Amino acid sequence: MSLSNTPMKQYLYTQHFHRDGKYTLADEADRVVKAEMRCHAFGNTLNMASTLLGGEDVNRVASHVWQRLKDEGMYGRRGRTGPFRWKDLPINPSSEGLIYTPLTKILNAITNACSKDARFKIIWRDEHLKRPASEHAADMKPDIIASFSYASGSDRSPVWWRSMQTLIEVKKQGHALPAAAQLLRYLRQTLREQPDRRFMVGFVYSNCHLTLWHVDRSGALASAPFNVHEHPIEFIRAIVGLVVKSPEELGWDPTMQMYAKRDGERLGHGIYSYNIDANTTPIVTNSPYGRMWLVTVHKYQEDASGRMETEQFVLFRALSLSRAEVLRGRATRVWKAWRLEDMWMLKEDRPVYVFKDSWRDERRGQEGTLYHEAGSCAGVAKLHSFGIVRIGEQEDTTLEVARKGLQHNGKALNLETKQSKVFDAHEEDKYLMPSFKPEEHAEDFFEYDGKTTGPIPRNRIHTRLVMSSYGWPLVHFASLSELVGALYDAVAGHKTLYDKGILHRDISSGNIILPGHPKPNRGLLIDLDYGIPYETHKTLSDDERSGTVAFMSYEMLADTQYRPIRPSRNDVKRQMMAVNAEPSTAAASGVKHDAIHDLESLFWVLCWICLTREGPGKIRETWPKSTEQVNLIRATIAETFEHNSSKDIARFKLELLGTLGTWSNKIMGAASPYFMPLSDCLYDLHELLWDTYGTRDFSRIHEEFLAILAQAEASEEVQNWHQLHPEYQIMEDQERARRNTELKLFESPQAERVTGAGVLVTVASRPATIMEEDESDEDAVLPVVKEDSLPLAPKGREMARRKSMGQMDGQDTSPSTLPRRESARIAKRKSMGQIGEQKAGPSTAKQSASTRITKRKSEGLRDEAEVNAEAGSSSGPARKRKASTSTAENKTKKLKRKHSS
Repeated sequence: MSLSNTPMKQYLYTQHFHRDGKYTLADEADRVVKAEMRCHAFGNTLNMASTLLGGEDVNRVASHVWQRLKDEGMYGRRGRTGPFRWKDLPINPSSEGLIYTPLTKILNAITNACSKDARFKIIWRDEHLKRPASEHAADMKPDIIASFSYASGSDRSPVWWRSMQTLIEVKKQGHALPAAAQLLRYLRQTLREQPDRRFMVGFVYSNCHLTLWHVDRSGALASAPFNVHEHPIEFIRAIVGLVVKSPEELGWDPTMQMYAKRDGERLGHGIYSYNIDANTTPIVTNSPYGRMWLVTVHKYQEDASGRMETEQFVLFRALSLSRAEVLRGRATRVWKAWRLEDMWMLKEDRPVYVFKDSWRDERRGQEGTLYHEAGSCAGVAKLHSFGIVRIGEQEDTTLEVARKGLQHNGKALNLETKQSKVFDAHEEDKYLMPSFKPEEHAEDFFEYDGKTTGPIPRNRIHTRLVMSSYGWPLVHFASLSELVGALYDAVAGHKTLYDKGILHRDISSGNIILPGHPKPNRGLLIDLDYGIPYETHKTLSDDERSGTVAFMSYEMLADTQYRPIRPSRNDVKRQMMAVNAEPSTAAASGVKHDAIHDLESLFWVLCWICLTREGPGKIRETWPKSTEQVNLIRATIAETFEHNSSKDIARFKLELLGTLGTWSNKIMGAASPYFMPLSDCLYDLHELLWDTYGTRDFSRIHEEFLAILAQAEASEEVQNWHQLHPEYQIMEDQERARRNTELKLFESPQAERVTGAGVLVTVASRPATIMEEDESDEDAVLPVVKEDSLPLAPKGREMARRKSMGQMDGQDTSPSTLPRRESARIAKRKSMGQIGEQKAGPSTAKQSASTRITKRKSEGLRDEAEVNAEAGSSSGPARKRKASTSTAENKTKKLKRKHSS
């Protein structure tokens, strides 16, 4: 499945798959870059350097620099009859090591010669043997880096990814488009480390040819390579542009600054990040998740005069940053925020907002528009404001503003073809790729992708959304009643949206949150990124299906209808089907996304929670005694939610929903003991979905879904489960205590301190910060990211479980009630005597709970005291899944997770 041709999110993985190593390896990033850029990288772009880095000022300064460098002997004829060339820069070097020093010297000579006209002071540094300082654990070593130069800096000071203006990848080969994937992964990493960077340019220097690359959220463009010896003026102009052009023309966001305060200052102010020395300020030891930013929002609504209204927010706690590094896509980042005008208030009195920054496809409507049209809805997060980022008088877009109207040339480049490397004493990735030997020689070839006729890059618009709701993610439920109540209110919210003509299309574990409010806002739907006005929406040619793959319906994954053997499973024979019976393979193709597909996604979310969670606030630890049974459960989790192929996930879901016996054995028979009181609820939902797919009458699907959840919530087992089992009461108390601790920790940020002269100074002590919340072993706090993620450093993985609050919570409106019904399936099974000993005896919550535990123990699912020391555990969604683990590895993982829970 091509990542470039589908809006579907990446898979959610429930098993721990982070490497034990400290850094993200280069080849891991290469694979992601090639997937992201497939069909979206173009070469030989006409007039690229002059359009992006040229202009009258650049030409004027370049002429002055050219004359000065000639006078200083940096460029001239070598010998009486030799060619004109740059001093000491080889034409056909035998090694890349011969290029670094002379090229770096020339680059610094160019920038030093235009210092009077420069808007940036940068220094070019040969760093090919050093790893830049990173806040995201990256094992990458760009060759030559243009970093910002500060008064306190020196050539020996560490270079930070977030302090780079641009970088150059050096190759000794002379081909037209060398080292593209390698450069792109460096640019990708830089975008992640610089939240205030909208786009970026970089260079490849191959033999003696320079190629300019531009990357933004629509993809990448490359210029035609040119010989720096034969075209010295063009070379100088490109470098001069990097210091003479305005910050916004070089990709910096003028609406986003680091938040700082002077002693006695009431509200605080902003400082552009490129004006701050990373080596002399306290932020070098601070996690990017704890860094504070001052951001301007251009609100969608205009006042009566027609003037655009703006509002400033202080972003004080990042909730999700991992998608900021994508080269092509939405690049969604999420923070908790305060309004700047509220900063005079005590922290506990300031209203808290959730701030979302992303790049949407211009063919889609704004997410904020859907919230605005829906109005205030119980069970749905509440909108504060939204709008499009403006750069000067223009809306910030990729094709018109970032690329300045440049048109791509020809077909997309194929970054997969024969991308191999030459290793010498200066090869930075040599130790990472042992399959290559130093003496081997290979070349880089980049061919056009023959499988495409030349896709059109999609324009993306920089948008911001501010919500006045936030809360904890669904997986941090504190009790069964809270879990079921949250699902009930979320479904009610989904119905309200649907009745107003809006379909969510992305129900997932990360898009339902727990605000801690009473009914009807115990659970809130968030993230209308993929929402549509379903009656008027026209499907885009490359946007046929949307959602989080792990929870998507078979019908959406396969674009084929379910085809039940009989119209209804009320038929007794249908209930008695053998486990291995197969549903009909005849199916009608072509399915329109409807409400039932969203509700089926919610059903799979609940199944996933029952399989992978131990109870409130804990990943699963209770497993069957038999290793074989543990492996079967793990296999079910992997096949249903984690498989690398969406087709395989679809096939397994068809089997589970179409065959009652298979679902009962593989899902209900594998659930954690804590969720036993929900078995009737899950059976009823399963029956409802299958029967409704059989009739294709979706008109009452919300009412029926809500009735089942209401019945489950009202049951004595769900209400009193923790009282019957003290160990569950302990887990619930621990989860509530964790929430209180996180509130205290994450509501106490500190701004950077500034002296009276405006210079940032070191703060003696700063609050502890947590790294990489959205890439935790345990679960994904916010809209599960939809595309890429690189492994965490060990420290980040150990700390990641201590998440900040999730995204949104809502405000209460008048409650709605729906009739409750007894499951027809349960009643029928009772009348036929099919309940067995599980339902025997008086119908009391205590006896029912006891008999169910007895039955589960007989099947091998034991309580916590009987946990097998050799069994592993499944955590919440992570980005990758390990194909298999040994018994020893499982034991180690389990012990680590016990410690972290």
